[in-house]
Amino acid sequence: DTKQILIVSGDYAVIHHTRQAVRVQDFAVQTAYSHSDGLYALQSSTFDAVLVDAAMISRTTGDVTVRTLAAVRFRLTNFPRMLL
Repeated sequence: DTKQILIVSGDYAVIHHTRQAVRVQDFAVQTAYSHSDGLYALQSSTFDAVLVDAAMISRTTGDVTVRTLAAVRFRLTNFPRMLL
């Protein structure tokens, strides 16, 4: 059974290198390049793990992405582990 991972980062290089690392382990990877795309992905799909760039913030609201996603997890059932 393939594990689903969401990678959230505004840095293409971070996403590229992280994707390469987890693909070796046969994980299916979905990426989000913005705060809002990460929230949408998290609310519309199921993941086994979420990797979030700890320095990422919303350009619109100034919210720290990892804090926002952590707050969302309490409203969702079967929320994946968040890895930083």
